[in-house]
Amino acid sequence: RWLDGPTLETVIAQGPLPIPRAIAIALQILDALDYCHQNGVLHRDVKPANIMMEQDRAYLIDFGVACYLAAPQARMDLSGTAAYMSPEQIQAPASADQRSDVYGFGCVLYEMLTGRPPFPLNANESVTDDQIKYMQITATPISPRVFNPNIDAALERIVLTALAKDPAQRFAGCGSFALALRSPAKTPSSLGPAISVFAAGWIMSCLSVPAAGVNVAWFVGIVGTALAGLLLAQREGKLS
Repeated sequence: RWLDGPTLETVIAQGPLPIPRAIAIALQILDALDYCHQNGVLHRDVKPANIMMEQDRAYLIDFGVACYLAAPQARMDLSGTAAYMSPEQIQAPASADQRSDVYGFGCVLYEMLTGRPPFPLNANESVTDDQIKYMQITATPISPRVFNPNIDAALERIVLTALAKDPAQRFAGCGSFALALRSPAKTPSSLGPAISVFAAGWIMSCLSVPAAGVNVAWFVGIVGTALAGLLLAQREGKLS
């Protein structure tokens, strides 16, 4: 059918979405992705530009780099958009399965709620696609609650679970991702730390210092790893 409406990318450009609207859109797209996966298709390029809006309906579009889950040889190419690619999609594309689309939509949900994707960490800094891919693999995302304090702890856990670096620690599929959004209280604690308000401010100030090449991403990855335990405790104490 012909869709006469803006993309989600255009909608988000106006600012973060109200949380109920973001969740309503998420449930529609997750149901569409789950249908694809149940029928053996991996989208591989889930992003706001590939979601069209028509009034209150959201439609998943552009299956140009989609492939069959049963054909790993078809996933050897490095397809996708850096800001929404899962770590395994970057490092070992043939191993990517439905959990890669879970990660991609986790990035989209993060952006709907905050107005910006999780990576790069400093949205005002000019970085290359390769630097963003490095952050996807190594860097800890800033808690979405830093940018939108209306996000509660349950929703934060859902977003961060979808963004787990290890596919085994994410939702098993988009169906379980949607189920968690419908019943957030039942979602287990986040499987990875997020950078807290205090740490985010410190790191963002560091990132404002000019740096070349991949050094920024490397620095962020090291900081995120070294402070993981501290930041998790801080987040639970200050943001819950």
